[in-house]
Amino acid sequence: MGSVTLRQLMILLTLFIGTSVAFIVLDNRTALNPLKTGLSGIVEPVTDQLNPVHPTAVPEGEWERRYVELEATHETIEAELQRTKAVAERVNELEALNGLRESSPDSIFLPARVIGYDPNGINKMIVIDRGSADGIRLNMVVTDPTYFVGYVTKVEDTQSQVTLAIDSTINVGAELADSKATGVVQGLWQNGGRMELRYVDRNVEPQQDEFVVTTCNPEGRSAGVPCGLIIGRVSGEPIRDNQADSQIIQMIPAADFDSLSLVAVILSDAGEGQ
Repeated sequence: MGSVTLRQLMILLTLFIGTSVAFIVLDNRTALNPLKTGLSGIVEPVTDQLNPVHPTAVPEGEWERRYVELEATHETIEAELQRTKAVAERVNELEALNGLRESSPDSIFLPARVIGYDPNGINKMIVIDRGSADGIRLNMVVTDPTYFVGYVTKVEDTQSQVTLAIDSTINVGAELADSKATGVVQGLWQNGGRMELRYVDRNVEPQQDEFVVTTCNPEGRSAGVPCGLIIGRVSGEPIRDNQADSQIIQMIPAADFDSLSLVAVILSDAGEGQ
């Protein structure tokens, strides 16, 4: 193909300019709208595939702000849940204390809060927020509030020390709830155990998980201790000595001595000594 002459180039340039001017005039008069619409229908699907529509961009820092708001809301809900649980536990404790009062109408119970434990870990004891100013005296019985917890072993004006039932210095007259066989519950914590029921007639067959309660038998009842308080339950096989007339029954404590919060001190018991 030969080269384009200057004359031919001028003709082509003139035709291009004329055509461009004609399209501009027609566009201004909307004469090209049908053509543009048709072309748009062909071109837009292609451009949509090449350039997919993106959601409106989130302003810088917006996601961080929303996260902080959600975190604050979660913390508020969690705090409210914990408060609700605390209130529910308190209600349960008070209901149990009320039930104890109804079951032992002749006894006077003083609620007390646990404010401390033995810091040295030598003895199994707690500290309560009641003392001599509230009528607390040595050797008074403490419950949780329906379980036997221990005895008051030290008293100050506004607080007292309670030695727990699993401490090896504590014992209390008890009996098996079903057979009524009597014995003495002894703490074993310093000896690596929990507690056991001693001096039970060797002919008695204790049942697994049978409750052990404070005895109502006048001959074995401990002073100041209401009868029928749950101490624990039977666990494992009893220990029998062929040379003795009694047996030892292993026990699991009923009270959770590691998480006591509200207890009740028995100020008096009309059945004492009966």
